[in-house]
Amino acid sequence: MCDEAATSEPPEARPAALAALVLGLYRFMLLACVAGILAHAARLLNIGILWDDGYIFQRYAKHLAEGQGLAWQPGGEPVYGLTALLYVFPALAGRTLTDDPGAAAMLPCFVFGVLFLVAFVRLLWRHVPGRPAARGVGLLLALACVAVSSTPAHFSSGMDTTFGLTYQALHLMAAARFAAAPSRARALTLGALGGLALWIRPELMAFSVLIPAALIWRPVEAEGGRRLAMEALGTTLLVLGACVGFNVAYFGLPFPLPFYAKSFSPYEGGIRRAYRGVNVQHLLTFLGFYWPLFAIVGAELFGRPRRFAKHADGLVLGTLFGLLAVLGYHGAIAIPVMAMAERFLQVAVIPVAYLASRIIADAWPEPEDDARFAPGRTPWLLAIAGLAGVGMLIWPKVDKEIREANWYLARNRPKFDLDAHAATDGPRSYWFRVDEFRALPSDLVVATTEVGMIGILHPDKQVIDLAGLNEPRFAFAPLDPGVLLGEMKPDLLYMPHQDYGPMVEAIENHPLFAENYFYLDKTRARTRNFGVAFRRDSPHFEAMKAIAEPHKSKRNGKGKKGKKGR
Repeated sequence: MCDEAATSEPPEARPAALAALVLGLYRFMLLACVAGILAHAARLLNIGILWDDGYIFQRYAKHLAEGQGLAWQPGGEPVYGLTALLYVFPALAGRTLTDDPGAAAMLPCFVFGVLFLVAFVRLLWRHVPGRPAARGVGLLLALACVAVSSTPAHFSSGMDTTFGLTYQALHLMAAARFAAAPSRARALTLGALGGLALWIRPELMAFSVLIPAALIWRPVEAEGGRRLAMEALGTTLLVLGACVGFNVAYFGLPFPLPFYAKSFSPYEGGIRRAYRGVNVQHLLTFLGFYWPLFAIVGAELFGRPRRFAKHADGLVLGTLFGLLAVLGYHGAIAIPVMAMAERFLQVAVIPVAYLASRIIADAWPEPEDDARFAPGRTPWLLAIAGLAGVGMLIWPKVDKEIREANWYLARNRPKFDLDAHAATDGPRSYWFRVDEFRALPSDLVVATTEVGMIGILHPDKQVIDLAGLNEPRFAFAPLDPGVLLGEMKPDLLYMPHQDYGPMVEAIENHPLFAENYFYLDKTRARTRNFGVAFRRDSPHFEAMKAIAEPHKSKRNGKGKKGKKGR
């Protein structure tokens, strides 16, 4: 009996062993989430994945590097065509590292994706008050949602999404630092960061204004808390005003052209009909990825509304109001053009994760004596069961992403050759013979609605943006075919995307079009979306016609000629 008692494991060693197992499982789950996120992004490192709008930053960055300023046209006037204005500088940095515009577009996007992950983890671990165990639960849950969501796709899109997410995490960290210990330096930092929201992404102003406003309404319990919050809000508005002033002085406009174009011109017609209900679909998809976080926030709001209203601090309230504002805007008002992978809704990732983590930390039991915490096996067994449940939910997705990334990287080097890509069926199925037209002289004038890749393939040519996102003449009223065909006179006209139905009809039915342009509609050109037209009196007409003719002959069979275009 004595020997048996001497060799048996002490009872207190069992919880310690279980605690070590829980910690190991927890760390493994965190690493698995991060690995899944990076693997998802890595398998998309290919120029064929780049979004068309990602090239727009590269065209502006090229002109900026050449000393032409923020101009869309070579040697043209400054144009406020970038909604995320400051992202032109990461795009410029990409151009300094590589001459390939595809790699230059994707590199800063991926780098800011990694920075977003670092800032995201730091925000949820360092700036959520409460016990380490509570913060750990919130962090793991948030990372698990990111790992199974569409968010990692934005690491490789070439767009500004990860740039905005990184900024948003830094702004919320500045707000949390101010709320924890208000000071003038922290108030000014919060205000300066918040004021830049207009140049990061305009809808982020909802957070930069509402958070300090809520900290005024429900101030931090510290001497001068309300006054310092007022200084933060004042600094935010001052910097916002300075940004607007610069915009007016440099561009002649306070807000980017896409704001006007999507409010007043071509988007009012066919685009609104084509995208009716799509924003709701995107919202439901996004909620499906992040439902555990939204469920925690919703349970707190609707399960204990009085307690929440009474005890929530200004930072939580401001973050909540900002979250509701952006979800309402993108879910019910904005037109989700180029919103693949729920692009515009990604601004909700950080605030909902922060709110859910705060709620978990507030609800976490506080033991009277830390030494008596978890005296038995039950809490650790529950933790193991919880980690196993999370693992069962995310591991199939993580494992799939890692396997696909390994397969892709083992068999393919990331490819960014724009010349080779332009000759593939993908771009050519949109823009007729896009790789061949780029060889025409620099005085060729091109017009299209999808201007990203076209703007890069024709870097020294005039590229008219029919959607008005980079063309002031079409941003404030529906496109006037008389102006386009009679004054601007594009040599090569890729017809608007089929979603711009009224615009296509207006161009096709205008007398100048039938009189002055040779036209192949998308059926005759055998393209997916865009027909193509060549101006008959263009000095390049015969060269463009020669490019088109072999295509027609091949399509109509041996020895047969296709019908003449209009």
